[in-house]
Amino acid sequence: MKAVLIKMVKHPSKYGGDFYYGFFKDEEGNSFKVTIAEKYRNFVRWKPVLEKYKNNTGQEIWLDNLRVLKKNIIDSDSLFSFAKVEVPRLDN
Repeated sequence: MKAVLIKMVKHPSKYGGDFYYGFFKDEEGNSFKVTIAEKYRNFVRWKPVLEKYKNNTGQEIWLDNLRVLKKNIIDSDSLFSFAKVEVPRLDN
């Protein structure tokens, strides 16, 4: 699945460190959520997404190959990649 990151919300974890809820919308406008934590082994995969979100200059962050576990939950073990978004060219 391909989806755009809407926002990341940081919370303190009761196990130490922080965890984040990531909120996404797919191309049809459906909402999804993922939970990631600094203590999870897959955090290394999500760290570039967090950094890009924190340093965002107004560009949308699209991810591709996200796997949905159930209903609106994204599998945090998804082997996603940053998706290229086609921007229409304006010819004057």
